[in-house]
Amino acid sequence: MSHALPLFLAYAPAAPAPTLPRPFTPVPMAYQAAPDGQLLRAGENTLPAGSVLLVGGTAPAAPTGRGWFCRQVLAECRRQQAAGVLANWAETPAGQALAQELAGALEKRHLSFTVPEAFTPSAPSAQVLISSQLSGGTLRGRIREALERYGSRVVLALECSPCAFVLPCPDGQGTMLTLPELRKRFARHRCRAWFSEDFYCQYATYQETEQLHLILYDNAASVQAKLDLAAELGLAGALVCWEEISGFQPPVW
Repeated sequence: MSHALPLFLAYAPAAPAPTLPRPFTPVPMAYQAAPDGQLLRAGENTLPAGSVLLVGGTAPAAPTGRGWFCRQVLAECRRQQAAGVLANWAETPAGQALAQELAGALEKRHLSFTVPEAFTPSAPSAQVLISSQLSGGTLRGRIREALERYGSRVVLALECSPCAFVLPCPDGQGTMLTLPELRKRFARHRCRAWFSEDFYCQYATYQETEQLHLILYDNAASVQAKLDLAAELGLAGALVCWEEISGFQPPVW
């Protein structure tokens, strides 16, 4: 039986928090870790209470820098009445060390911590981000594997930017497209779209210079299908970037 899926909505710091007809946790993409340990912020507006602070950048290598960084993060959580932190800094050894130190500090203060899968050894009780993008297998299978490993701490990170591949593509690496570029390719090659039951996204193929091209992309229907799957499997939530879906017609919500 599916449950009410918590939605985490990431958005640019210069923009106000979007308004949706359903509950969500705001995730402002406003913070960066500097190599010296300073917590940098874009914008000065007060954030919605209960936000999760998304922090990117590069983790400080020195232990003193990490300690200073953690104290700043805790102070910012108090100032903004934030519910927790989402780690989006570089996946380096220093990044692992920072995740470990911040995980302990946040747990003592009963604040949430969400990390990419690479940081789970350093933050074993944090929520774990699992990407919706696949290079093989199925999304349902990938989520089930994550649930077996991490239990109910799994959060599905929806990555909705279009991606183009030249087949065969053994390394699974494609070229990211903008929505205008996607529309141009569809118009030029008169593509027909289909829904992939394996990837839970739309796809189209076309032939050019004797090579087969594959496009994977999302629309409102495929985003909703991913959210429904996450709810069905009982995930801790889903993370969606507002900028990636706000141009969809019809809209997701």
